Amino acid sequence: MRKTAAILVTGILAFSLSPTSAFAEDGSTSEQFPTPPIEGYQVVTEEEETSLDTTATPALQYEGTTIYEPTYMEIQMAGKKNATDPISPGPNYYQEYPDGTTSISKYAYSNGTLIQQDLDQGIANSIWSNGVTIAGFAFKTVGGVLVESANRLVTSIDKYRESTVYAYKSYRYIGKEAKVYNRGSWSKWYEAKSRENFAHTYSSWVNSSGYTKTIQIDFTRDNGYYPVVTNFSPNYNNDSELKNRAWTNWYKGYKYYSYPEYGYRL
Repeated sequence: MRKTAAILVTGILAFSLSPTSAFAEDGSTSEQFPTPPIEGYQVVTEEEETSLDTTATPALQYEGTTIYEPTYMEIQMAGKKNATDPISPGPNYYQEYPDGTTSISKYAYSNGTLIQQDLDQGIANSIWSNGVTIAGFAFKTVGGVLVESANRLVTSIDKYRESTVYAYKSYRYIGKEAKVYNRGSWSKWYEAKSRENFAHTYSSWVNSSGYTKTIQIDFTRDNGYYPVVTNFSPNYNNDSELKNRAWTNWYKGYKYYSYPEYGYRL
């Protein structure tokens, strides 16, 4: 019976039958960790995912926008700012909203990557009650994952034969862009982000007819599952602060408040 937790694997997944080795405290291994063929994903470390998210420019899918009417003081200050601003409106200028109006638009994306979290391997009955950990939280038991996996294939489980459950997490990022309207157009002046942690499993076991079965399951929202946990940047859930920071940045003309926000927390 083996159990290895919080495993991070780098590179495109390739199947390997080499023996499992536990990670040392510094995260290193003496042998290549076996990884199953998770279709359609790249497995990366937490550090690589962070680097990818801070440097990539993914196509964003917007999910809605809320427009906030400016206060009387904001309208007056916007008028004074534009009175001294040498930039004139463009030829197709149309004043749809008062200058200084703010809005918040939500978007979502994923980088198509997985971070390996847990491994349970051994006689099914012996590891049946082991917890499967995702993002530091108990997701399911090994038995729970195997039962759901077998149900998907309408087959059985021989609990006295070898089985394996690999567990991964993926991030789905949901961001908020705070924009300011000025002279006929919107410009982003602040941004906050959250990330949903979704579970993914790859399981193998033997059924009662003696056949080895395997399946990959994506426990994602579009498949009817909630995230295991969601992390938020400091002001993500405070729309008033987001629009005020955007307005201040626009009024001052530079990133007085640096963005995008990171520092994810529960």
